[in-house]
Amino acid sequence: MYTKTGIKGHIEVKIKQVTKSPDVPLFKKPKGNWKNIYPTKIQCYRETVELFRTVTELENLLDFYGAELKNFMVRDDYRELIELSFVFLGGDAEKKIKIKPPGAMHQARWMAREIYSLKLSLFSSQLKLNTKDKEALLDVYLFIVIIYVKPWLQWIWAVKAPYKDLCFLKSLKAYEKVNESISKAASQKFSQDLWYFTDEIAVLALFDDDVDEETKLKIVANLHRKSFLTHEKRYIPSKEELCGSSYGEFDTLIL
Repeated sequence: MYTKTGIKGHIEVKIKQVTKSPDVPLFKKPKGNWKNIYPTKIQCYRETVELFRTVTELENLLDFYGAELKNFMVRDDYRELIELSFVFLGGDAEKKIKIKPPGAMHQARWMAREIYSLKLSLFSSQLKLNTKDKEALLDVYLFIVIIYVKPWLQWIWAVKAPYKDLCFLKSLKAYEKVNESISKAASQKFSQDLWYFTDEIAVLALFDDDVDEETKLKIVANLHRKSFLTHEKRYIPSKEELCGSSYGEFDTLIL
C-alpha cells in the first residue's frame, strides 16, 4: 500500500519547505489567517481538472466521493479529507459542507499534510501566496484528489488490494502526461514495496468482484504450475513490466 512515506515524497518534490519537522511554514498560512478568511468564499478547480480528465471520469470521481460521505467513518480526518476533495472538484454546489479551522500538524498523521494542502487550495485567493507556491501546490492538489484519495480509501479491503495496487501503479505511470516529476517520485516510492506482490497476496483477487471470471480462472490455473508448487525463487516484476501489461493480464502476478 502506498503510505505516508510515498505521499510525503511527492509533496517534497514540489514544496521544498517540507522537512522532517512537522512545522511547514507554508501550511501555517491558513491557521494563522483563519479569522480573516471567509469560509464560504471557496475556489473550486473543476475546470482545471477537466483539462486532464473527461467529464465522465470527473463525474464518476464525484459520485465516489459522494457515496463515501454517506458511509460511517471511524475517524473524522477520513471524512474531512473526502469532504475537501469533494469541494475541490466543485461537488458542493449548495455549500452544505462546512470547512473546519486547521488543526494541529502532526508528523505521524500524514493526512494532516493533505488536509492542509487542500485548505490552502480552496482559500488560495484569500491567502498571500506567490506564483511559484501556487503552481507547486496546484500540482500537489491535483495528484491528491485525482490519483490518490480514491484508491487509498479502497485499500482497506484486503481482497481488493492486489488488483487496486496494480491499477494504482498504472495510473501513476499514466500521470506522466500530467506531471512527470510527481509521477516519477510517486512511482519510485511505490515500487520500493513491490516485494509484497507475492503469490499468496495475489490469490486474494479471487474474491474481488472487480476482477473478471476469466482472469480468476487463469489465476487458479497458474496456482497449479510446477514452478509454483516447487517454491522456486520468486521473480519480482519491475514497475515497468507491471505498467506495460494490460489489466487483463492481472493473472500473471502469480509467477
